[in-house]
Amino acid sequence: MTVILLNKTNFDRDWAAETLVGVIRKDMKAVMMPLSYDEGWSSDRNDWSDRFREESEYYEDLIRPFLAYGIRKENIRFIDQYEDDAETVSGKLEGSDLLCIFGYDPDDCMDRIEDMNVRELIRNYRGILMGISAGSKIITDRYYHTPDELHGFAYREGIGRLSGFDIDTHYSEDEYHLAGIIRCLEDGDRPVLIMPDRGGALISGESIELFGNAFIADYSDIDELYQLYNEISERN
Repeated sequence: MTVILLNKTNFDRDWAAETLVGVIRKDMKAVMMPLSYDEGWSSDRNDWSDRFREESEYYEDLIRPFLAYGIRKENIRFIDQYEDDAETVSGKLEGSDLLCIFGYDPDDCMDRIEDMNVRELIRNYRGILMGISAGSKIITDRYYHTPDELHGFAYREGIGRLSGFDIDTHYSEDEYHLAGIIRCLEDGDRPVLIMPDRGGALISGESIELFGNAFIADYSDIDELYQLYNEISERN
């Protein structure tokens, strides 16, 4: 089992390529699964088709890093969240080597996965499973929203390919991210994988290799995290 967790499509840069160059190979066949329900961002069938049509800005940005690793354009396929179902997704995954799940809101991504009835297909996928942004969060057995003006702290069930730790994506040193990490650590004995935008993790079996600026926090870090949270709160 190999899983790659990322925040953005910037993993063709040196900070990530040093780790991934031997993992993402030029002879691979890759499948892209961009998911979103966000209003104003692929919120209906026509908008999704327009944004991910070949040569569009979003299409090119998503496939660019794979091309940089040598994967041929004709060996990259897309799953359409409006047109595909479990049967057609299974057909697209057959014979592929890498599945990349990409999205901005984890709840929206999980809703779409449930609509297509492909949770088990993803959980049992035998190739490399890659998550970008919300796609990283939902690969685990549970995830949480970083609390902000729009979301309170809450857990939701993920795909379940990984377990035993939680993930904080797009980490920046602010009250929102720190509050979520602290809450998560206080709720149990699970560490938190923390990924700034230039950070990721390569998981192979029981091994976790961090790269870029990614790091892991556990309960032993709680006092330091509270101190940092209070310092930032006072500045604001």
